[in-house]
Amino acid sequence: MEAIRLAASLTGLLTAGAHVIMILKQYFSHPYMATLAQTVHSEIHDFSFALTKLKPLIDGTEPLNSARAIHIDIGQLSMTIAGCMFTFSVLEKEVDSMNAMLAGGR
Repeated sequence: MEAIRLAASLTGLLTAGAHVIMILKQYFSHPYMATLAQTVHSEIHDFSFALTKLKPLIDGTEPLNSARAIHIDIGQLSMTIAGCMFTFSVLEKEVDSMNAMLAGGR
């Protein structure tokens, strides 16, 4: 059951990351937000790459060597993913706020 929740969480994180990246691209040429947008984009890209590599191991589509599997602490992995979900939630709110601010002409 834990693996199913982790797989769903990873899928949600990848989807959120793609959403944030899509929005951030419009800020790459903005004079005040370009550096921040590019930095956040780079971090999300790197993070998404790691999650993409991890997802097949969690959802069982890629076999995991039993010698390697004993080194994975599912509880710690769950806590890490939960922390990432919280961070992405905050990031999405900030990006939406940036979007609203620019749409308002500020």
